[in-house]
Amino acid sequence: ISVRQCLRVALLFWRIDTGLKRIIRGILSKVMNQRSLVKVPEHQRVRITELGGSIQVRNKLKSMGILVGNELELLKKPLFSPLVIVTSETKLAIGRDMARYIFVVDL
Repeated sequence: ISVRQCLRVALLFWRIDTGLKRIIRGILSKVMNQRSLVKVPEHQRVRITELGGSIQVRNKLKSMGILVGNELELLKKPLFSPLVIVTSETKLAIGRDMARYIFVVDL
């Protein structure tokens, strides 16, 4: 069992406080080279590895077709406007507050 698998199990199944979750998520992101969609440069293709946030945020993202394992491309990243992404031939504009809960890795 790898360190990454141990950390994933800790995030998924343990009921731990928010501070410890942040520490574990930080370690996990370094192991997987995972980052938030907000930190991805324009015109880069990425794969979704995790959806964070509350259950309402995750359900909203899933209803828009943003699912773990899907590939997407960040088309536009204006300074203060929503991000424009393409996922499975569908263009979406998504606010930065929601985009920060989408964790991705490079393809």
